[in-house]
This record gives sequence, structure tokens and C-alpha cells, in this order.
Amino acid sequence: MESKDCGILLKQINDHIAQRANHALRENDLTLSQLRYLEYLDGKADVPFKELERHFQVSQPTVAGILARLAGKGLIDTALVPGSNAKTASLTGKGETELRKAVSERNKTEESLLSPLSPDERITFRMLLNKIAARMDRP
Repeated sequence: MESKDCGILLKQINDHIAQRANHALRENDLTLSQLRYLEYLDGKADVPFKELERHFQVSQPTVAGILARLAGKGLIDTALVPGSNAKTASLTGKGETELRKAVSERNKTEESLLSPLSPDERITFRMLLNKIAARMDRP
């Protein structure tokens, strides 16, 4: 088996997951990016657009565009904060339903991806990924 550096392997795995997820989500007229926004909004009310900009580390126009598309599909509601130009977003009932369906599909994809690993290997794999992810937040 050809040896590749970790960065290449992680990118290939991420690209594979994104491709499969976008294919599955297409049936629900969603993208992986949109799903991530729905997940972030889940269980929260009136999330400021600014909070989404910070969380996803994207520009205001990017957040506004994604949320406009989600609102157009009836998956979120947006509101203007009284006395300001700031906006907030919340999931609708339809958004919650679509989120549950999409998460179920993603779980199936993850199960398929992890199928070569034993239960113990899966635990170790997740632990190692979390350890690496935690380190990314440090300089």
C-alpha cells in the first residue's frame, strides 16, 4: 500500500465525505454548508448573524447568502433586531425535520466510512481526531 502524508489522507477522506454528503443532501435540496448552519442553529433561538460569521469564520455576505437560501426554502426564519440593523436566525419546524433527515443520512455515510474499523479502533480514531482538533486552536 502506498504511504501518503497525513494531510493528503485527511483531505482525501474529507473530500470523499463531502462528495457523498452533498450527493445525499441533493435529494433534500441542501448542501453540506447549509446542513452545518442548520446544525449550529438547532436548539437555539435568535442566533445573531454576527455569531455565525465568527463561528464559521466567514464574511457577512457569505452568511447572509447561505441564510437567505435557507429562509427561501422555509428552513429558517430571520428577524431584524429592533432598533438596529442586526439580524438573527432560528430554525423552523420544517428546518428541524429536514435537519433530522440529513443527520440520519450523514450517520449512514459515517458508518460506511468507519466500517473497516473495530469498535475499539473507532473509539481510538475519534479520540485521536479530537486530540488533533484540540491542538489546532493553539498557536
